[in-house]
Amino acid sequence: MDTSKIIGNEALKRELEKPFHAYIIEGAHGSGKTLLANLIAQANVCVSDGVRPCGKCSSCVKFLADCNIDIKHIPADTDVKNMRAAISDIYIRPNESEKRCYIIEDGDGLSVPCQNVLLKSLEEPPEFSVFIITCTSKEKLLETIRSRCVVLTLAPIRNEDAEKFFEKREYDKYTPQQKQAAIRLSEGFLGKAIEVLEGNSYGIYNACESFTNACLDGTAGEAMKIASFKNREELQDFIRTLSIYVSARIRTGAEKRDIQRLFALSSAVESLVKDVEYNINVKLWNVVLVMRCLSAVSPSRRK
Repeated sequence: MDTSKIIGNEALKRELEKPFHAYIIEGAHGSGKTLLANLIAQANVCVSDGVRPCGKCSSCVKFLADCNIDIKHIPADTDVKNMRAAISDIYIRPNESEKRCYIIEDGDGLSVPCQNVLLKSLEEPPEFSVFIITCTSKEKLLETIRSRCVVLTLAPIRNEDAEKFFEKREYDKYTPQQKQAAIRLSEGFLGKAIEVLEGNSYGIYNACESFTNACLDGTAGEAMKIASFKNREELQDFIRTLSIYVSARIRTGAEKRDIQRLFALSSAVESLVKDVEYNINVKLWNVVLVMRCLSAVSPSRRK
């Protein structure tokens, strides 16, 4: 299988050298689960005599046009009746490929009854059927399903690999500062870094940087200007991103003078992430956010 599109994850690439009838692809948001699922499916339906997927044979062309009938997508919110219907052709030979692939994205959202229906097909699969299940955590799948699949866990990639990826011409419109910000926020997951660049997350990154600096400087007024969120979703998004930002700033190790205060800030933000999951008064919690963060990094608290 041609794994050149997979960045890093060398151990995972070695696993793919051996074909199997069922895969669980585990990884965080933005880790490349969908890309890997599609790569495995395309390689299995490819009819080239050379390296697969070739991207040129009739089966690959249909795959790229999203019209290859030997690949089925099953939504995680399906019910038992529809699950049975979706895999009812498992023992019927593929139309033009050697294999028929069933892709179940967000499989950890499958109900237990649906997982049990799927299990029956995994126990005695025909040689021409391949199942690919993506999930954020394999632990949410039945152990009996896990034991019948190869588990491929996508790991974060190195910053150097992400930097090399963003050297592509299509990313020339972004500044080096924007690329570095995206990489820092991505926690090593390239899909998340791309979302930051192409979406509106870069503005949140700047806000997190300014907020953190205001807290370290003890300027409550500046911190309050930033923490002026209008609704719960904005506040939650900022706090989650702030948690990632502070952790990334600690990992760089560039601010030894403030490292202990950054650790304290990280702990304070982590507790806030959990607290704002419940119904809250946003105006009040804007103030709580600032006060807790200022208190965490206060020099007097460190004594």
